[in-house]
Amino acid sequence: MVNDWPLVGRERELAFARRALADAEVCGLLLTGRAGTGKTRLAKELLAELAEGGARTHWVRAMSSASTIPFGAFAHLLPGSADGTADRAHRLNQVAGHLTRGAEGRRLVLCVDDAHLLDGLSATLVHQLAATASAFVVVIAPHGVSVPDPVFAMWKDRVAERLDVGELTRPQTAELITAALGGRLEDGAEHRLWHLTLGNPLFLRELVQGGLDSGALSAADGGWRWSGALTANPRLVELIETRTDRVDADERRLLELLAFGETLGCEPLLRLGAGRVLASTERAGLVVSERTGRRLNARLAHPLYAEVIRRRTSPLRQRDTYRILAGTLDLTGARRAEDKPRLVRWRLAAGLPTDPQLVRTAAETLLRKDFPQAEQLAAEAVRLGGGFAAKFLLAQVRIAGGRHADADALLADLAGETVSDVQHARVAGTRARNL
Repeated sequence: MVNDWPLVGRERELAFARRALADAEVCGLLLTGRAGTGKTRLAKELLAELAEGGARTHWVRAMSSASTIPFGAFAHLLPGSADGTADRAHRLNQVAGHLTRGAEGRRLVLCVDDAHLLDGLSATLVHQLAATASAFVVVIAPHGVSVPDPVFAMWKDRVAERLDVGELTRPQTAELITAALGGRLEDGAEHRLWHLTLGNPLFLRELVQGGLDSGALSAADGGWRWSGALTANPRLVELIETRTDRVDADERRLLELLAFGETLGCEPLLRLGAGRVLASTERAGLVVSERTGRRLNARLAHPLYAEVIRRRTSPLRQRDTYRILAGTLDLTGARRAEDKPRLVRWRLAAGLPTDPQLVRTAAETLLRKDFPQAEQLAAEAVRLGGGFAAKFLLAQVRIAGGRHADADALLADLAGETVSDVQHARVAGTRARNL
């Protein structure tokens, strides 16, 4: 598999960028989107096309370590004779002139990656080059961050067009996997990759690379097969941690609640005083709010965030998180059908006293929706002393799961515990049908 994955599913974005480049009134393009959607990959494709067509291209990457240094992002492009003692305007003109002269009459195209980290003079230079049509500037910034005022002004003043780079669709994701591997991946693994990555090319690449490195992903019968679980490799974990670790204590608690509780209603979270952190984590692209019917919910922006956060949370903190989740759901009264199984699971995980009848009822609710969870809850109801009803349900779950021998052994034990003719008949009839 090649190091640089092919660019797939970006025909619309490339067409938009090419139109902007061909428009004499447009001198810039702002690429924005969530982390990992392929903004940098798209920009590299554009610059390669332009360089092949004769343009003079430069790539600039801003970094936090250079954000306080004047022209820090442009250090590798500065003239050796630059006068560091000159006033601001003179220095700007000096650097701009050096870049334009270096193009030697060709079109000058500048790409600035991570533009939100630009120092003030670099940001002003970018704006000046675009506003004076001295260069076409491609600016890359992640969704949900503040960019320096001169960069924002490029879009606000319509000097530059804005292009939002989103996740790939499911067919595009499948196409990218096939193109990268040089063959079709089995449907089951492709399905799991889609649900884990939701079309994020960076996450997809790291999961596939991790599968190749571990041997879980291998060529077979002209295609590709995945053996074993899909897990984030260390590099992907580190990439996600760089995002989820930039939070304060209250924001981290919210991320943990959403990692273990999945989608949560905003109303009980607001009652707990989480309004500020809901707003700040949504701005940072870590949390998404969405309306389902009349209910406003919050969830983590990506399933892999949940996997990484759960992996890093200690057992003691997990238990405390489930306790808070159970208390949060108690605030709303668990009114919806799906709320009751969640409340039971959270109470059990928190070590809180739970009525075995409620556990059994939750297992019955999940039987057609989440078979493994239904079996787990039915077994827990038995452990808690749920009696005949809990054991009988567990036997039924095992029959439905094809574990006929296990079910018969449980029914045989249960036959000796029946206390009524009705119970005896139910056990006998179920054993007969299970043969």
